[in-house]
Amino acid sequence: MEYVLDVKGVTKYFGKRRILNHVNLQVRPGEIMGFIGPNGAGKTTAIKVILGFLSDDGGEISICGYDVKKDYETAMGFVGGIVENPDMYKQFSGRLNLEMYARTHDSVPEGRIEEAPAFSVRRYGYADGPVAKELLEGMDETAFKRLN
Repeated sequence: MEYVLDVKGVTKYFGKRRILNHVNLQVRPGEIMGFIGPNGAGKTTAIKVILGFLSDDGGEISICGYDVKKDYETAMGFVGGIVENPDMYKQFSGRLNLEMYARTHDSVPEGRIEEAPAFSVRRYGYADGPVAKELLEGMDETAFKRLN
């Protein structure tokens, strides 16, 4: 394997604004690499795209030879990372946040995530309340702060 990270021509738009413009990056085994630049330069966006937390609008990304789009689970098995020191990602549903956490922590037993809606019922007294809804849909800012 020549590169542990191979990014070719990655582009990302937010609306009509191009944030990443055909980014190319290769990291060889044993190399240490960092992103340096001013606020708004696209550092965090690049990392989120590489890790699959944001979709790209063009280009290719492979980690240890595995295409992130075609073989995400295998590629991510080689990665450990924290982006903006999040406990949760507000653009994801509560359920997806729990699933992502469980994948990276061997101590979370299979089926444990299924207990979250039951917790909502016990704590709030109804299954269609705000917490249960947030487990299925994306969280708004207030919910994100409360659950984080």
